[in-house]
Amino acid sequence: MESMLFTTVLSTKNPNLSSINPHNRLQIFHHLFRCQLTSQRTRYPPSAITCSTLQQAHMAAPAKEAKLWGGRFEEGVTDAVERFTESISFDKALYKQDISGSRAHASMLANQGLMSLSDRDSIIEGLDQIEEQIERGEFVWRTDREDVHMNIEATLTDLIGEPAKKLHTARSRNDQVSTDFRLWCRDSIDAIVSHVKQLQVALVRLAKKNIGVVVPGYAHLQKAEPVLLQNHLLAYVEQLEVDARRLLDCRVHDFSCSRFYCSNEEQHGCSFGP
Repeated sequence: MESMLFTTVLSTKNPNLSSINPHNRLQIFHHLFRCQLTSQRTRYPPSAITCSTLQQAHMAAPAKEAKLWGGRFEEGVTDAVERFTESISFDKALYKQDISGSRAHASMLANQGLMSLSDRDSIIEGLDQIEEQIERGEFVWRTDREDVHMNIEATLTDLIGEPAKKLHTARSRNDQVSTDFRLWCRDSIDAIVSHVKQLQVALVRLAKKNIGVVVPGYAHLQKAEPVLLQNHLLAYVEQLEVDARRLLDCRVHDFSCSRFYCSNEEQHGCSFGP
């Protein structure tokens, strides 16, 4: 399996790997990830990084931030790994839900006495600014921050400083991902059901305009007994009603509190209520 993995890596024709001996796996691993273990554990280390020979061509590019999971690593990953691990290209669609969840969580922390009211207000104000930037198309989504959560969190830290780091009190990344996705599903269901209702109204209006109109019915793609057009249209209205009810049933049963996905020591309750 290992030989297949490294053969695949070399077959990508990555120019950074052209001078590497394929039999030296440790060297391949080092140049692929450009990571060296260190005893330091910092979330946002200084932007300056040590450059190897393979990095000289990229000196003009801005320094990348360390990954959330990279506290024990001295340097960042390669561009190829970064492109493989990023999700911001599609999960930025969750920005409204991510910001909404963070607002609720900050309010919960303040209500529980785990955050000062001034810090809560600073966080909410910063999140409002970020949401406005996104909606105006002025927000810069960065792939080195990997996902929507880190993009918003890091930008919030840039805006308000230390209070932003308190937002992860009693909340893990798993909590945030699960909550965002559930909120997105809830909002999507609401939007879909609204469109279904509009379609039902349109079909009812069309049926009223065609009362008494006879059209051929079909069975197995062949013409069968004649039917009234209004009955045919109203049959679709009933089918859509079943679909809408199923979606609403999912909304009720699936929107349970996801705050219990956190670590065992994080037992401060749900930001969205019981």
